[in-house]
Amino acid sequence: MVPNKDIVFAGLVAFTVGQASAMTDLLTMIAGLWLAIHLLLGGVLTATELLTDWSR
Repeated sequence: MVPNKDIVFAGLVAFTVGQASAMTDLLTMIAGLWLAIHLLLGGVLTATELLTDWSR
């Protein structure tokens, strides 16, 4: 579920290009957003499933 390849790619870009690059910031932000969206979606789906089962 965790986008490991995105995090590793952002780390490689940071190492290759340098920490001051805007590309590093962009890739890190995208990897963080991707993780946050997955966690939020998983939480919503889990809550929906639990509430559906609870009401039956």
